[in-house]
Amino acid sequence: MLTIGITTHNRLPILKKMASSLYESDLDVPYHIRIYDDASTEYGVSTLKKLFPDATSIHRNPKTIKADKNSYLMYQDFLKTSDQYFFNADSDLIFRKDWLIVGMKLIKKTDGVLTLFNELKTKSIDINTPIIKEIESSGAAGMLLSRNCVNEIINKFTIKSIHGRVPMFDIKWCEYLKSRGIRIFSVEKSLVQHIGLIGQNCKFSSYAFGKNFAVDSVTQGQIFNDLLLDIASAQNTMQPAYYLFPFAEVPKKARVIIYGYGHVGINYVNQIKKSGYCQLIGVVDKNWREINKSFVKDPKYIKKWDFDFIVLAVFSTKDAFEIKKKLLSENVRYKNKIIFKTYLIK
Repeated sequence: MLTIGITTHNRLPILKKMASSLYESDLDVPYHIRIYDDASTEYGVSTLKKLFPDATSIHRNPKTIKADKNSYLMYQDFLKTSDQYFFNADSDLIFRKDWLIVGMKLIKKTDGVLTLFNELKTKSIDINTPIIKEIESSGAAGMLLSRNCVNEIINKFTIKSIHGRVPMFDIKWCEYLKSRGIRIFSVEKSLVQHIGLIGQNCKFSSYAFGKNFAVDSVTQGQIFNDLLLDIASAQNTMQPAYYLFPFAEVPKKARVIIYGYGHVGINYVNQIKKSGYCQLIGVVDKNWREINKSFVKDPKYIKKWDFDFIVLAVFSTKDAFEIKKKLLSENVRYKNKIIFKTYLIK
């Protein structure tokens, strides 16, 4: 049997679309739907029962504990069942009609970890077959896991160790499973798609999109049409974000390297130059060639410079974690010199 675990928190219009797409798909594999609501204020248990009439259980937190801890409790609860597979179905996913049948066939070709959501930004390690590929890491949404892998996660982590900061829980357990020799795999063609622009662990600027997802119903087509309208509306109403340099974390006159010259990095460099608060040693970016600015260098230059701190100028916690991991793999002495703290001014 399979558990389809669904974490929910408000966003009722999105949740309705998700439920509609789920029940339009071919649910030909025996399953249990288990709902884990994080104290939603827009609806209660009665609404969830209407949306998911065959749900085996609906758990509602008395107060909000945030997405990572809610996911932990969901995994923990799964191990109390006799089900052998777990699917992490966030409330903002839609499904290809054959997602379940294909996913259950492919999971048996892996070590027990397969994401059905091939995010555009996912870094591949190796192509296993034309259908699945080994990847470095993945978010939990759209993840299919064997019971053994969920057990590994729960045995390693406690709920007290989950704090919602960098790295997030799903990134942590991906890294742990890899350290245990369990590889992370992804489908080449996404079997699920992400339709939520904003949530507890995501925002419009970090919206994730699944690669090669095939629309196979009129309902899905309408959902995508609505999503495009939402994106256009958000872009028209959003004011340019401004990121404040982390002055509180950087001592005055410190020698600083800015890592990243996107929107955040440009904000940081301008503030340093105008304020004279600290000494800007240099700016690096992995895409320095495309940026084509003489002062933006290859990150390899870090080894050549004397500095006090490396300030990560990115807004994605996932990106910050990957950059920090890479820097520490090159030189452990960087450990107390890497700063990641973004202050968004709307």
